Amino acid sequence: MSELHEDWTQWRLCMGVDVGGTNTDAVLMYDREVLEAHKLTTGDVSQGVATCIEEMLEKFIANGGKGAGLKFSQVASRVQRVCIGTTRFVNAVVERRQQQLTRVAVIRLCGRSSVAVPPFSGFPVSLAECMQATPRHCYFARGGYEFNKEPSEDIVPEEIRSIAGELQSAGVHHVVISCVFSTLHECGDQEIRAKEILLSVMPGASVTLSHEVGQMGLLERENAAIMNESLKPLCQHTVQGFGIALRRLGLECPFYLTKNDGTLISASSAMSLPVCTFSCGPTNSMRGAHFLCGLPNAVVIDIGGTTSDAGCIVDGFPRQASSEVRIAGVPIGYSMPDTTSIGLGGGSLVRMIDGDRTLLFRFSQFSPVLRKSQLVVIVLGTS
Repeated sequence: MSELHEDWTQWRLCMGVDVGGTNTDAVLMYDREVLEAHKLTTGDVSQGVATCIEEMLEKFIANGGKGAGLKFSQVASRVQRVCIGTTRFVNAVVERRQQQLTRVAVIRLCGRSSVAVPPFSGFPVSLAECMQATPRHCYFARGGYEFNKEPSEDIVPEEIRSIAGELQSAGVHHVVISCVFSTLHECGDQEIRAKEILLSVMPGASVTLSHEVGQMGLLERENAAIMNESLKPLCQHTVQGFGIALRRLGLECPFYLTKNDGTLISASSAMSLPVCTFSCGPTNSMRGAHFLCGLPNAVVIDIGGTTSDAGCIVDGFPRQASSEVRIAGVPIGYSMPDTTSIGLGGGSLVRMIDGDRTLLFRFSQFSPVLRKSQLVVIVLGTS
């Protein structure tokens, strides 16, 4: 590990920010050395990131170490990248935040097959009501492939144009296109052609193709694409907010979001693929544990403010789930880490009501009092 250069103009700093359900945490790093860290609780995601970074850099300057005597702008200019992990998108789905979810239409290229189970069949009613445009805006169109990659039938351009015209008249501008066996090599072609035809009628439409999001399994892949498209406007607004907040602080470096597999995705790519960030909270902790302890294989327990998550790192990366993955009760065909989560965290206040245990997660409203006079209890197990 190289030491921080005496000349601040030679610094190449990195910054990481984790936006959890309760707290926002930030660290400033050089190589493998943590120069400064900061934590705060906030209800506004973008402003919380900006405030946390600003207070952390001010601490770094004021603490009398390497940053002593420097100006805020000087330190900010030496940050080479910012990596952000946020659970905002998956929380919007889990908590059915209707104002943050966009209604979408679905076009399934399947011909006469795969029509018995329509889109949204695996969704809880309360979630489908937040995401589905209307039941009549789920279409079965000609197309699809066989398991041997041969087309079962070709798409009909006029049929896609007719559907696009109907969606445009109804004011539906967010569309998912799925196709039977589209994940087989070169079999995403029908989805791509259907998108091109759709956009020729609806130039401003936003489209998610299932083969770009999910894996094998038509319904699970279609479900993942639906969630992805529904979250695009929220993701775009949030990521743009991050960019504005960082620029206001003088951070002109690129920033990235963390993914389910422990890697990074550029801000521009994340805006079209929000589903890839669903489990970034636990995976951030797993990658961080590997970084700090140096063990390639380990079990990691992340006790956050709202939940506690347990998972494994294998060869330095989170082990991916091999069985069915569900988000908010919906089976999705997207690669996710193999984790177990319970709704008890460091900020959970447990109280008794008529003999039942209930949890309060709005810890920030209680924390000024709790720090002084009350014990926060974590109860493991059930009565």
